[in-house]
This record gives sequence, C-alpha cells and structure tokens, in this order.
Amino acid sequence: MLTTLTRAQGLQAGRLELHWAAQILATIANSLGDAKDDFSHTALRVENGRLQVNVGNVTLSLDGGGALQIARGADARTLPLVGLTFEQALEESVYGLKAVRVDVEEISRLEHDLPAHPVADGGAFEPFPPEAAEILRWLSAGAAALAPLEDFGPLYIWPHHFDVARLRKVREERTVGAGLSPGDGSYDEPYFYVTPWPYPDADKELPPLSVGTWHREGWTGAVLRGSEILDADNRAETLSTFLREAVAAATQLAF
Repeated sequence: MLTTLTRAQGLQAGRLELHWAAQILATIANSLGDAKDDFSHTALRVENGRLQVNVGNVTLSLDGGGALQIARGADARTLPLVGLTFEQALEESVYGLKAVRVDVEEISRLEHDLPAHPVADGGAFEPFPPEAAEILRWLSAGAAALAPLEDFGPLYIWPHHFDVARLRKVREERTVGAGLSPGDGSYDEPYFYVTPWPYPDADKELPPLSVGTWHREGWTGAVLRGSEILDADNRAETLSTFLREAVAAATQLAF
C-alpha cells in the first residue's frame, strides 16, 4: 500500500472535503444502527478506495469524487454530494434509503467539533479535488500497516478526528493508541502516531526513537510524518521500525 502513495503535503483541501462528507455516512449510521457508548457504530473503514460503513444489511460508501452510494442487497442508489449542502445531502440520503426499501424514522445528528469548512455555514460541497483520492490512499495504507499489531482492539476510522486507529489496554485505565491521521492542527500532512495514556509528565525523559520524533505540544506521542516515509529508501521498513519502537516505548510509558 505504501508504494501507491505519491504526496504527503498540500492535501488539506481534499482532506477537509472528505472529513465533512464522512459525516454524512456517520450520521446515517447513527440513525440506522444500534447506538454504542463509544460511538463505534458510526466508525468507518476503507474498502477498495472508498470510505464505507455497514449498518445491518445496508452499505454506505463514499469515493474520492464525492459520490455517496447506498446499497441494500442488489439494490443501490448513488448520490453525488457536489452542489448539495449538508442538510440537502441528508435529505437526499433519506430518499436514497427509501429507494432501496429502508425506512428512517428520524435523523440522529452527531455533535462533533469539526475543522472549519464552508459546509459548516450552510455552503455546498465543492467538486472534490484530486487530493481527496490521495487521502483515501493514506487511510488505506494506515489501515494495512496497523492491522498486524498484536493485542490491539478493532481498527476504526473515527468520523470525528478522521483518523484510522486502534487501542491496546496495558492495564486498568492505561492504554496505548496507534493510528494514522490524514493531517490536523498538529501536522498539515498525514502522519502515523503512537500515544501512551495517560500522558507522561512534561519533564519526564522519553525513550529514544531511531525513526520518527516525540510530539509534546498539547499531547504526547511518537510521530512519523508522511513526508519522512516518502523520502525513505525503504518505506515499509521505515514504518515497521517506527511502529515497533514506538509501541514498545509507549507501552513502557503507560505502565
């Protein structure tokens, strides 16, 4: 998966458009599914280059061009999000659900603090830039890299932070999280991270890493930026080394 990646920087426009479009899938999943306390019923995954969530026998998916597909068995409807406001997209999604014989009694909204975007203020989804497809490739690569980690919980793409992540319990109320963020307020490019919880004291010396660096502003975790992966002679080995060392270091810190 890492060999398909071509860019790490300049992807913000694609990331934001996908982040907001993902809320349509999560909102529908929240309306159809049985609610779980951790909101995992709204979590997404990447399948064949598309964001996807299954709710019972209904599959919702979104491609890098902004086409939302609603499928139930052999029945499917495709809804282009471009040109629609968030409210209009939800309304059209309800029609699409009814077209595949799924009734929705009401839309259960999700209250998330999301990054600024014109859609937040009633604007319509713009044509999805090519960078959106690259963000999907990063999420796919992240899921593939995190899948082999041992003793970690389910692999989810959380619609709130829009990262693909897994969690391992070290002991009571102490965990290690590993994930891939497509970019955020900390780094304006995709990056892998491994974090201990609770975070260590600010003056605590952190274990050395041969790959990646420690982030300590606002949160503490080991970070490997996407641009570092793309510049590496051996991308797979670089990422594997980072994850191995960072998980070991975060586990030590979490004890």
